[in-house]
Amino acid sequence: MPLIKSNNLIGLPVATESGERLGSVRSFDVDVDSNTIVRYYVAPGRIVAMIGQGELIVHASLVVSITEKKMTVRDNTVTSPAPAAAIGAV
Repeated sequence: MPLIKSNNLIGLPVATESGERLGSVRSFDVDVDSNTIVRYYVAPGRIVAMIGQGELIVHASLVVSITEKKMTVRDNTVTSPAPAAAIGAV
């Protein structure tokens, strides 16, 4: 199982499946009962900031893949402008 250290995850670029850059990982929350990451906090990139979106909160279920170079999320992760959005929160 490939692993990415937390210090390599912070700052990792985040983009949609179609290649739209959303920003970079600022932090994440871990569910201590299941030992899994629940959500990622993404500092907005230029395009996301232009539509008025603040920090994104991306639920782990929307993550398609994570490599050492980037995190890829579903295309519909950002659907409308909002001051600070919880995207995909359950």
